[in-house]
Amino acid sequence: MSAQPRAQIISEINTNMPDNTSGLITPAIMRTTLQDMTLSAMDPVTLNVMNFAGGLAINNGTLDAGPAFTSAFSALSTTGGIVYVPAGTYNLVTGAITPPSNTVVQGAGVDATIL
Repeated sequence: MSAQPRAQIISEINTNMPDNTSGLITPAIMRTTLQDMTLSAMDPVTLNVMNFAGGLAINNGTLDAGPAFTSAFSALSTTGGIVYVPAGTYNLVTGAITPPSNTVVQGAGVDATIL
């Protein structure tokens, strides 16, 4: 379990479950908490970096792919997720990419996606 769903689950428990001074845990509270926990543990958001390239073929090795990565990272905001990088060669003229916390950069394979 990644850190983000774990944090969401803890938040749900703290929000929905009464402490020992607030009363009993009713079936409705338990049901709501478990449903929220299940939803928060679902698959993370996956974005394709090519959707942030403005229609450009950034996987041909000549154009700067850095702005597309930056835009994809920004779109994930603080929730995190996966930035999928299809097969191709990505030139990072603007420098190294730095994914934010809770973000995974996933390529099409070791010999298929080259950064």
